[in-house]
This record gives sequence, C-alpha cells and structure tokens, in this order.
Amino acid sequence: MNDIDRNATRPQTAMLGLVSGFHVSRALFIAARLRLADLLGATPRPCAELAAATGTDPSALLRVVRLLAAADVLTVDEDGRVGLTPLGATLRTDATPSLRGWVIGQLGEYIHQAWGEMMHSVRTGGIAFDHAFGMDVWRYRAEHEDDARDFDEAMVSFVAVHDRAVVETGVFARSGRIVDVGGGEGALVLAIVASHEHASGVVFEQPHVARRAERRIAASPHASRCSVAEGDALKAVPAGGDTYVLSRVIHDWDDARAAAILRNCRHAMAPGARLALVERVLPDRVAPSLTAQLIAASDLQMMVMNGGRERTEREYRELMGGAGFRFVRRVPTGTLMEVLEGEAW
Repeated sequence: MNDIDRNATRPQTAMLGLVSGFHVSRALFIAARLRLADLLGATPRPCAELAAATGTDPSALLRVVRLLAAADVLTVDEDGRVGLTPLGATLRTDATPSLRGWVIGQLGEYIHQAWGEMMHSVRTGGIAFDHAFGMDVWRYRAEHEDDARDFDEAMVSFVAVHDRAVVETGVFARSGRIVDVGGGEGALVLAIVASHEHASGVVFEQPHVARRAERRIAASPHASRCSVAEGDALKAVPAGGDTYVLSRVIHDWDDARAAAILRNCRHAMAPGARLALVERVLPDRVAPSLTAQLIAASDLQMMVMNGGRERTEREYRELMGGAGFRFVRRVPTGTLMEVLEGEAW
C-alpha cells in the first residue's frame, strides 16, 4: 500500500477521489459502448486483441483499461492482458441483470452535454437540457432514434434490477385490473400478472412507446391478460382500474405537472381504488451514505434533464393529498425504489 492509499481518509485525498469519479464514469461509458465485458471471458485477453475487435487504438484503450482496473472494474497485468472482475461482469449483456444499458443511458454524449450546462439550472432554476439543445428531452429523443434507443435500453436495464423486488412486496396481491401509467414497454405489468394469476393489466403510454409495449406483450405468455392504451397522462388516463401504478413517473415532473397527472388518475378512479407510486424517496436529512448519494444524484439528473425532482415522503404525501388520495403506507423493496401507496377518497 502506498502513501496515497494509506491517507485515503484524509479530506484532501478523499476530495481528489470524488473529482476522479468523473473520469471513471467516462471510462465506464467507453467500456460499455465497446462491449469490453462481452469480449472478455474467463481467460484474460491481450489489450491489443480487444483493440482490434473494437476498432480502437491499442495504446489509448490500455489507458482506459488501467483506470477501470484501478476502480476494480477490470484487471490488467504487466503484459497488458485484460480480465473481468465481478463488478465489471455487471456490464455483460448476458448478466442477470445487466447494467450495460444503464451505463450507456446515463452517461451518453447528449447527457454529458446537458450536464455541462448544469450551472444554468443552478443559477436560473431552468432545465439545463433545454438550454443546451433548444428543446425538451422528450422531443429530442423523438427526433434522435439512437439516443432514444439507448434511453429505452437503460430503462429496461434499470427495471430488471428493481421491478421483481417491487412485485415481491405484495402490494399488488389484491389487485384485479392494473393500469400502469407511463408503463414503458410493459415490464412491470408483465411481472405483476406473472405473479398474480387473477390480475390483468393495461400499459398506458405515448404512441411511440405503446407500439414497443404491444410487441413485448404479444411475445409474452401472459398476453391474454394485458393490453396497451395510448395517450398523454397530462391530459387523461384510462378508467376502469382498481390499482393505478406509476413507476418512476412522478419524479420526471415538477410539482404542477406531477399534481396534474395524479389528479387525472384520481378522476379515472372510483373511491377506494389504490394508487401505487414506485419512486426513490429522499431522506428528510441527508447523511453520508451510498443510498443517499444515489438518490441525490438522481435528483440532480431530473433537474438537469427534464425539470423533475426526487421527493421526501412528506412531499409525496402533500402531492397525493392535494390530488384526492389518502396516504396509506410506504413500503420498502430492499432496493433504491420504494412503493408509496394511496387510496382514492
């Protein structure tokens, strides 16, 4: 162990480590985009072979690999042979679940550009992405298929980590007809109906997402109990459900539009119907921890990208109460996500 490692808890050294997190993130993006984890099996390979397989410069790639080896993502020996650590293996596309899509979706070039304008958000309260690109992120993704595909793959990667835990909480045990507002490609609804044979589900999404949901549901053994509806939750949502779930939806929006979505849900619901918000919940007081760091980082991502925000339990209670819901309970999942349950009154 050298002097720097021995002094890693010193404030100055720890601060240098925080600053280098930016460089590690960029190197992770390169590794994920080049599918380095997929190219590495149980036996280390020379970096020159990886460079040839990825169309990159061997010397430059080795420099990226060295940083990721220092971060315990890869290994590299004195002869330049590169190996994969358990941490790095999460970037394999066949990992269960794989985080490759999440890395690309969170660290892509257009997101990097938006974060470069973060000071605009801090000074004005505006949305850095809009300032950087002259349009909102939803329109941008509609016009840029490659970036939209990266985002979709990131969401699939993310929900694979959390959705099973959400289903296993039992909050849907009494649900009959579930309306998943902003349900993406239908992963959560399919997971719910797979675990509850009495349940059926509707995925409610914008048209371009709804078409992908239709394809995914059609390929599922539970297709007969699921359907897709198109629309805009800021205008109206389908009626007829006894449980309305919004998974990672409300945090995308500022308070005014979040409240509008919840009011539209309440308008579609009969008294006694249930609302389930699946969200990260900010602690009332932030203390140093990886969990708090990840939630606070997501809060900044919302600020930079689309003007949304993560919220405390109290803030969610206020939003739900103002939209006509009685707060019932907060259910942990063992992951970053929690379920905030409400009842229409």
